[in-house]
Amino acid sequence: MSILRPFAGLLAGLLLTACAASPEAQGPEAQNPGAQDPGAAAQSGGASDRGVKAVEAYFAYEGLPAGWRLDSVTADDDNVLVIVGLSDRLWAYERALPGRAKPAFFSAICPALRHPVWEFIGSQKDIVIEARGRPLSSFHVSCREHAPTGA
Repeated sequence: MSILRPFAGLLAGLLLTACAASPEAQGPEAQNPGAQDPGAAAQSGGASDRGVKAVEAYFAYEGLPAGWRLDSVTADDDNVLVIVGLSDRLWAYERALPGRAKPAFFSAICPALRHPVWEFIGSQKDIVIEARGRPLSSFHVSCREHAPTGA
């Protein structure tokens, strides 16, 4: 894995480009050039589907740190919601963190603000990381607010 780490960004970028170029990722207007309303795909979820696929591709190539688990990626009008699970050890660590440190802990898996994945989800959307796993333990963080700014 460490050998591929320098190429992970390039691989993710290539995959994101391929996802955007595929007809099913582009929505109905790409499959039917004669569609009457080119904006209908974005309204019906085409843009959301591209955002979900882009975020899934990001996590597939960047991976998650040990003890993290990607449970699901979904989209609504405002966000791409990434639900993660944590190992028992990480839940215990998270519970011991002071409240002000929790956003940094969870945003560590966010894509940097200059990463190409943001182009696929749209400038008005956010990636929200939500940790679930225990009945009383749940936390969410906005990647737009807390992600690193670098590439």
